[in-house]
Formats: sequence, C-alpha cells, structure tokens
Amino acid sequence: MRTLRKTMTVVLACLMMALCCGTAAFAKTPSYKTFVVLGLYNPVASESLELGPVEVPYGDLLTQAIKVVNAYMKDGCPYADEYEYVNVMGIETLKSHPGSADYVDDPHPTAKGHRQIANRILRVL
Repeated sequence: MRTLRKTMTVVLACLMMALCCGTAAFAKTPSYKTFVVLGLYNPVASESLELGPVEVPYGDLLTQAIKVVNAYMKDGCPYADEYEYVNVMGIETLKSHPGSADYVDDPHPTAKGHRQIANRILRVL
C-alpha cells in the first residue's frame, strides 16, 4: 500500500505540473525558437496490487489518467500551437522487463529508453 501511495503521489504531482504548465514562457518568445513538450509515460503500466482476494490494476488506472493529461498537452492546452508535443508512452524503463536479470525496480528510462525519447524529439525538430 505504501508503494501505491508513493507512486500515486508522484504521478499526481506530475499531472498537476503538466496541467499548470507555465504560460509566461510563451508570452514573449521569438518565433524562431521551438518549444518541445514531452508527454508523460507510465513505468507501472502493467503493475497491480493485491488487496486480500482483490487485485487492483493501479497501472491501468494511471495509464488512463496519463492519457487524459497527454491528450490535453497535445491538443487541449490553449498554447498547444506554440510548442511541439512529443509522445513518450511506451519507452523502455528499468521496470520494463520484470523477471529478467537486468530488472531494477526503478521507473526511470534505460539507455535505450533515453534514445527512444531523443529520437522522438528529433523527429519533431
């Protein structure tokens, strides 16, 4: 339960930061600059929590919340025309391969995940 609470706290903080993105940055920006906004990814997408006889798929729940925030950042934000949105869902993280010898219970991207993010950024520039 503590892990779920900690994960939910971090995700909710990220969601709030994404929804409350600073608008002042776009106010006096020269037209030759390109802003890139990275969407959120869900490193716990396939995880669940057993609560007695009930299994709660909290990863699926977070995925749905993250999709809503990403949709907002991509098309719903009033400043969406001022930046290039980059979808980073599905990148490889250290948690991507449970059961493998390389598995680490860490939500951060692997070297491959960082390359995936960089390649997606380069595509929009």
